[in-house]
Amino acid sequence: PHDFEMAAVWLTGSIWNANWAYIVSMLPWLIVLIPMIMRKAYIIDLLQLGEDGAKSLGVSTEKDKNTLLLGSIGIVSVCVSVSGNIGFIGLMAPHIARRLVGIHYQRVLPVSGMMGMALVIVSDCIARMVFAPAELAVGIVISIIGVPYFVYLLYKAKA
Repeated sequence: PHDFEMAAVWLTGSIWNANWAYIVSMLPWLIVLIPMIMRKAYIIDLLQLGEDGAKSLGVSTEKDKNTLLLGSIGIVSVCVSVSGNIGFIGLMAPHIARRLVGIHYQRVLPVSGMMGMALVIVSDCIARMVFAPAELAVGIVISIIGVPYFVYLLYKAKA
């Protein structure tokens, strides 16, 4: 029963048991991978032109896409290993960041990270305070916030 409970908490996402040891274990990965992706942010801008357009501008698309994909997988893996599966963060934060700072990924990437961090912290506060003395998983609160936001985005895309 205890293993099932821990698996359920991890699947919904929680930062209940987070401590500095987790942060220390994440830092080496983040210190290496975040600058690598930030250095290649201009390539993401060029890829918005389409693969053929980026190739015509001299971008080695396959190599750069693989590098960006592996770096992104590394960052997501490190974060998920600590907090569990909080899926709506990866969907909501970039959309909000693009609305705030535009389409240039040199600005979108850091704002997206900050927005994701803010969403997790606010959701954790809501999960701890609103439903006290019980504590709701952060992933559930983020899903409650995320579903209306995506309905709004779908409605706006159709208009």
